[in-house]
Amino acid sequence: MLKLSRHHDFQIFLSPSHQEVAITNPPSFNWPQPDSQYLYNLELELCNNTIETWLWQEVQSPFQLSFELPLGNYRWRLTDSEGKQSDWCEFVIDQSVANYLAPTATQLFELCNNRTQFMMYFDEDINAVRAASEKNYAAFKATANLAVNCADIKYPEHYKRGAEAGKRTAIVNVREWLDRDLISLTLLYKIWQEEESGLQAAELLLSFAQWSPEGPASLLRPCTWGDEVGLSLARNLFLAYHWLSPLLTEPEKSLHSPYASTYCISNGRPFKR
Repeated sequence: MLKLSRHHDFQIFLSPSHQEVAITNPPSFNWPQPDSQYLYNLELELCNNTIETWLWQEVQSPFQLSFELPLGNYRWRLTDSEGKQSDWCEFVIDQSVANYLAPTATQLFELCNNRTQFMMYFDEDINAVRAASEKNYAAFKATANLAVNCADIKYPEHYKRGAEAGKRTAIVNVREWLDRDLISLTLLYKIWQEEESGLQAAELLLSFAQWSPEGPASLLRPCTWGDEVGLSLARNLFLAYHWLSPLLTEPEKSLHSPYASTYCISNGRPFKR
């Protein structure tokens, strides 16, 4: 029997099961996959008066259908390469389920053709986003009041011999400085047009842009020092740069290049706004 069980506490299954009503039509099928090389056969059955079946061979999790399913009661299961099968997982698609065909990456990029701005929100959507997010404004302002001062930002040093114990502190700092402070200030500028918040975010952005991509900020394999710092940079640095670019001078915009950052650090000339 193929057991569909979690491998750690961070895995969350979004697939409908236990006769649940699906969230979207078609649903997304997800299962624990201990190795990216594993392939499975997925069987799907519509269990109405006449059984209708589908079979997809050698697929991986997550698996997304390219068509909407008829209303009805369904069940699905997996078979691995050794012939082990999982239990049947049952779900329902009724009239309350929203129809949503997830676009492919190719389709998304095609929609961005002839646009210079395509990350997160288009400018024409800002008013609608602001109206829908008004209840969150106070929380963003409170978070912005916690933002770190640029003078207090330190480059992570947990990669140095004898400083390894500081890794957890370095990760927490980056989560707060980039994921919390930089993005909160940037959203206040982008969604609520608060230029003061934007200028503060730009100061943080330029400070982070000086971090060398060859130390603990690296995403290159193997990640000797861990990838947490690099992941925060990858997630948020370029989004903030994209939104804050109207506030940056041309020389400041050039600092977003990893090569410019490395040069600035290796020559000991920290950039000052």
